[in-house]
Amino acid sequence: MDPGDGPRRDRRPLRATRLLPGLDDEDVNVQLEDNVLTISGERKTQHETQQEGYYRLERAFGGLSRSLTLPEGVDPDWVQAHFDRGVLEIRIPKPEQKKPRQVQISLGDRPKQQDTIETAANPDAPTP
Repeated sequence: MDPGDGPRRDRRPLRATRLLPGLDDEDVNVQLEDNVLTISGERKTQHETQQEGYYRLERAFGGLSRSLTLPEGVDPDWVQAHFDRGVLEIRIPKPEQKKPRQVQISLGDRPKQQDTIETAANPDAPTP
């Protein structure tokens, strides 16, 4: 069995990395709503060349949007985003594992404690 198989039990946050070359931080938007993380942005470029006899202006633009559904239980207040030189990294804390809850069992009309006392007093008695 490969050690990487199975669930990981560490507490390191989940990371999502997106390469966004040519974009500035003000061109990128990260939004979290109803457990859906959306990364959007718009790229605008303009190249202008002017020489004797001609003038050239090139403009290009385009939008991008990606959405990712986060696991249930992620606290949106702890999601962090960092943008540096065209690389967006989002850190998402792992949700808390739900722990099973112990449920008290009652036996008919008799309290469980009373049944335990009778069985302890007479170990040969048949169990109900």
